[in-house]
Amino acid sequence: MCSVDDDTGDFGDTSQVSPAPDAGGGTPCMKCKDRPATALIRIKDPFCTPCLLTYCTHKFRAAIGKSHAVRQDEHVLVCFSGGQSSTAMLNLVKDGERSQRKLRFHCTACFVDETDLIDFVSEEEKSEAIRGIRTALTASTLPHVIVGVAEAMATESGSDAARSKKIKMLFKSCVSLTAKEDLLRTIRTRLFCRIAKEQGCTKVMLGNTGTQLSVEMLASIAQGRGESIPDDTSFADHRRADDAIVIRPMRDFSAKEVALYNKAVGLETVFIPSLGTMQPANASIHQLTESFIVALQTDFPSTVSTVFRTGEKLCVDPAVAKCGFCRGPAHADPVPSLSPLQTPSPDRVLCYGCKLTLNDISDIDTIDSLIVEGPRPNSVQ
Repeated sequence: MCSVDDDTGDFGDTSQVSPAPDAGGGTPCMKCKDRPATALIRIKDPFCTPCLLTYCTHKFRAAIGKSHAVRQDEHVLVCFSGGQSSTAMLNLVKDGERSQRKLRFHCTACFVDETDLIDFVSEEEKSEAIRGIRTALTASTLPHVIVGVAEAMATESGSDAARSKKIKMLFKSCVSLTAKEDLLRTIRTRLFCRIAKEQGCTKVMLGNTGTQLSVEMLASIAQGRGESIPDDTSFADHRRADDAIVIRPMRDFSAKEVALYNKAVGLETVFIPSLGTMQPANASIHQLTESFIVALQTDFPSTVSTVFRTGEKLCVDPAVAKCGFCRGPAHADPVPSLSPLQTPSPDRVLCYGCKLTLNDISDIDTIDSLIVEGPRPNSVQ
């Protein structure tokens, strides 16, 4: 069950991860019982480094194998952001292609460059971050593609400069950080799926951990996206199946497990500023929810698993119409409190969450530019 052929998408800083108590030899590994523990995954789960690596590798491969979501010889787009979880996922995929029991699918790595949207960082810092991404992708030995987030925009001229200018204007017209983050998440997912189709991939692999999905679940409820929770947290998300199916093999990992794995392997992450960088915890719904979950998890270690597993029990009515923007469940019922600009296209309906987000955008006409034929990769190796 550990490999696909058997059955046939960041939190934490590794420098702040504490070793297991008495790691010098007082506490034995709970698996092998021979070597001293070097990491404490949970309160009573001390692991030595070899057993920790085996544990993480098995969990990753088992998640893919038991889902039956990826078939032999399929092509998968592995999404990379430079953060903790995607760095761990990329390394697990690389090791899977080199191990004796290889993963039986073919992978292409992908990075979406969002630095155009960050105006408080110098061009030199942006270039340095992208160089770090290129180095990490090259080291993975996987074929890879780097695409600018501006490729999501359609312009009359079709030039990169025009696309970049248009997406900057769109995000500057967003009133709140909550709207910016929500809009970017939707654009990013759309772009990954379109890139996958361009590259001949049928699956998109995201590195979302259980911790991240728990935060997104509560934030989605607060933003009026409660009906999308089953698709947002499931292993396989079929909302954009006409382009590619999104899978989340890291969903059973906690942020701590990912950080411990990266530290044990010696993996370095690449820091790239985001829209929420240097913003207070209450700057957006997502950031406030993140700080709440992380703080609660510190005192109550079962917080993430409780929230995450609760979300798994929810289901979606397949008969409900789909949102024309995020592809989540949508209802055509009018909402009187919202502006008449309910949809970016007259033949589509929007879910309640997208309506709220678009009402926070003053330049609403630009949303039509997000409906494009597909991205144009600017770097393929």
